[in-house]
Amino acid sequence: MIGVYYQTQGDIWKALIYWNLNRLFDGVDGAYARATNQSSDFGGYFDILIDFTVYGFVPLGIAVHMENLEVFKWVCILEITFFVNAAGLFFLSALIEKNQAAKVSFLGLLEKLR
Repeated sequence: MIGVYYQTQGDIWKALIYWNLNRLFDGVDGAYARATNQSSDFGGYFDILIDFTVYGFVPLGIAVHMENLEVFKWVCILEITFFVNAAGLFFLSALIEKNQAAKVSFLGLLEKLR
């Protein structure tokens, strides 16, 4: 979020430094949690929640600096398509997981019947 602030101020180099730090720490935190046996479902959920928050604010930070209504219009379209796509992928993932659970349950039932 510090990088987004620098975007709104037009300080692109500082914003880029903070974006790269964000990407570095986002890549390392999950690996560290797994290596130290500290990973959890909530941690994975929180990681994605924070990622999507940052992904939503980065284009807005650029648009705020541009101070142009046309830019805001295109940022809104970008945000809508990004989040609709993400929601679709998460829902698809849930459906696939549900289907796999049904398959495992059915196969377990068949084993019991034998």
